[in-house]
This record gives sequence, structure tokens and C-alpha cells, in this order.
Amino acid sequence: MQESSVITAKEESTTSDLLAQIKLLSWIPAKQRSLLVHFIQHALQASTCSIAAQRRFNELIIPRALQSPSLLKSILVWSVGHKIAQCDRSEDRATLETMYRDLVQSSLQSLQMEIRNAQRMNKVALIAASLMLCLQKLCQERLESRAWRIHLDGARDIISTANSSKYDDPDDLELFRMLNRWYEAIEALAALTARGTSEVQTAFTQSSSPMLAPEAEYIDEYFGYAPKINVFLCKIGAAARWLRIRSHAIGQFDGLSLEDFHIGVDTLEASVLSTMNRSRLSPSFFYPRARERLSPCEIQDFVLCNQAFQHMALIHLRRRLRNLPPTAGAVQDSVKEILQCGISMKYTSRPSPWVAMTAPLFTAGCAAAGADKNTKDSGRMTKALIIMTGRCYQQIGKLTSYRIKTSPYAYTYYGCNSNQPAFMRLSVTFRDKVYRYLEIEKLWENEGESNGVLEHTG
Repeated sequence: MQESSVITAKEESTTSDLLAQIKLLSWIPAKQRSLLVHFIQHALQASTCSIAAQRRFNELIIPRALQSPSLLKSILVWSVGHKIAQCDRSEDRATLETMYRDLVQSSLQSLQMEIRNAQRMNKVALIAASLMLCLQKLCQERLESRAWRIHLDGARDIISTANSSKYDDPDDLELFRMLNRWYEAIEALAALTARGTSEVQTAFTQSSSPMLAPEAEYIDEYFGYAPKINVFLCKIGAAARWLRIRSHAIGQFDGLSLEDFHIGVDTLEASVLSTMNRSRLSPSFFYPRARERLSPCEIQDFVLCNQAFQHMALIHLRRRLRNLPPTAGAVQDSVKEILQCGISMKYTSRPSPWVAMTAPLFTAGCAAAGADKNTKDSGRMTKALIIMTGRCYQQIGKLTSYRIKTSPYAYTYYGCNSNQPAFMRLSVTFRDKVYRYLEIEKLWENEGESNGVLEHTG
């Protein structure tokens, strides 16, 4: 209790300082100041994995937003998008949607102007603006839209031209590195979809990250897992793409031989297993100053979240590259591990690694749903979701509805065909709405043992 009080006091102190500064910014219209406050207090909470990460991100991003019109307006877009997701009244929603469209247009214009002004442009601010617009497009636009990919590619281009050694300000360097990991996390999630794969992604047999191996295995307090997992997911996506292209090729297929493909898959699987083994045998490492910002309980939750993402990578590799059925022991073992990680984590309405568990849970749910529904493991999947979301039937129903509406092929490959970013969009939306639910009602102390809940989810 004492530890929790200390963390809460620090959070309130930092938030109060930022809010006090925003109130003094008379050059920003009152409505926009209100949106900034909403971003700091609410909108960002569903996208960071600890109070410390949320606090630090605000400390880094807000001052730079006040110097970059495109970043400021992208933050306002994010804030309005979050309000739209929470809005129940159609009149209010219509007003917010109009404001959203106007801010998006204004943000794009500012972004183009700052990019053209190469002498003065702040690359860190432009990267952040592009990533925020990318995620908002994923949440708000039609599934067939590719606008999110345009923003993501724009962020990649700016990152590729940035030289981290030229950042004299340590805060700029810290933010640049965090944004780079953020980009890689989105790219990795995109790699798990068919049409979301980048045309310039590195082949899965080659290295796709400039990070040093030790640093890549540090657990990231912003995203809940080690960035090296993003490398694995990108390679799995690239390999799955190679298989799709090969299956549709007419006549002789130029490129990697099937033998080399299998060797590459063997090497990739061995790398994943080796990383998992090191995680079990050695202490968990975090980025500089991150560990001291976390409580022992939070550290344990990060370790569990990281394990869940490792097993998510294994499921994708074995289902999509090895073509193992969902009933295979190797697949179901990873399903059980993901569920156990989720059950073992502390559930809270505050920012925690649990908000990052959507992707592993969705992957485990796909594998569990592909097996016999009457098996014990399928029941465990339902129970685990109940434990982690309380009585949030409608949100769990989104997963079931999505599974029913897509073809078996599309479902197996997590959003193929016309629903290219469905997996990504569903993850963001589901996480955000579950978080909103947790703000209203605490999870049951009996951890979902009520028969009433089980009846509603059957």
C-alpha cells in the first residue's frame, strides 16, 4: 500500500505540473487546451504500460509539441479520437467527428510544411506526429484504407535519415530511440497481416534491426516486451509473405529455394527458443533508468508480458510457417503459457503491461478457437478472458464476431484479404475499450468464477 501511494503521489505531482503549464498557454485556444489535458490524463493511459512510462512520455512529448504545429495537432487528433471511442451520444459524436476531420487536415498541412522546411524541421517531432496519425487512421478509417501505411512509411523515411549521434539533448535522443521502437512495434504488428506487410521489409533470412543483440532483449517499459520480438514478428511476416507469393506464382518461381526457406525457418525458430531460454535463466533487463521507476510487482508483470509475446511469436511461426494445426501440442503449449501469463498478471485500471496483452491473447484465441471447442483448453481460454476483463461481454464478443465473419483462411492469417489491418485495429480498439471498462468497474475478486458470467460467454 505504501509503495502504491508513493507511485500515485509522483504521478499526480508530474501531471499537476504539466496541467499548470498548459493553463498558462493563452496562445492555444481553450478547446485545444482541454484536449491536451485529456491527452495527458486519459487518452495516453490506454497506450502505455506503466505510470512511469506515461509520465515520462508526457515529459518528453508535450514540450516538443509546443514547438511543432504538426505534433501538437497530431496529439489533438489522438485526444479527439479517444473521445470519439468513448462517446455514446450521437449528437456529441457528430461534433467530435467534425473536429477530428478538421484537425487531421490541419495536422497534415502542418506536417507537409515542416517537412519542406528542412533547415528547421525537428525530426523527432515529425516522427512522433507521423506515428500518432498512423495509429489514429488504424482506429478511425475504413479497413480497406491504406492511409495508415502512408504515415508509417513516412515515419520510417524520417527515421532512416536521422542520425542519433547528432542529438546533443539527451531527452531528444531518448525520445528518438523510443519512437524508433514504437515504429518497429507497429511494423511488426503489420507484418502479421497480409496486405499490411511493407514492400521494403527485409527478407526473413536477413537481419532487420540495427539494434545490438543485448539491447534488443531489454524489456521496453512503454510497450511491455523486448524489441527483439518485433524482429522475430517481422521475419515471420516476411516468410509468410514469401509463401503466399510462391503459392500464386505461375511456372518456375524465382527467388529463395524451398530448401533455403526451411533452413531459414529452422534458424528463426532456434533464435526465438534461444531468446526464451536466456529470459528464463538470466535477470530481466530494462532500458536505462526504467527499472528504478518500476515497482517489483510491475517488473514481474513486464516479465510475464514479455513471455506472452515470445509464445505469440512461436504460435505464428509454427502455425504459419510450419503449417501445424491448432490442435498440435507445440501450439497448444504456447496457448497455455500465454493464458497462464495473463492469469498471473496483476489486473488494474491503471497503466500496466496488461494493456499490451491484446495481441498475445488474440493470437492464443485464434489457436484455441481452431481446436475443438469442447476441449479443456478452449474452456480455459474463455475463463482466462473472463478473469482479465470481468463482465466485459461486448468486448469479448468483438473477438467472436470477427472470427465468425471471416473465412477460415483469413482467420488463420489474422486479417488477410479485405481486412488487412483488422488484427491491428481490433487489438487497439479492444484494448482501449477494455481499459475504459476497467475505469468504471473493478474486476471481480473471485476471478470470474461466477456461473452467470460463464453462461453469458458460452
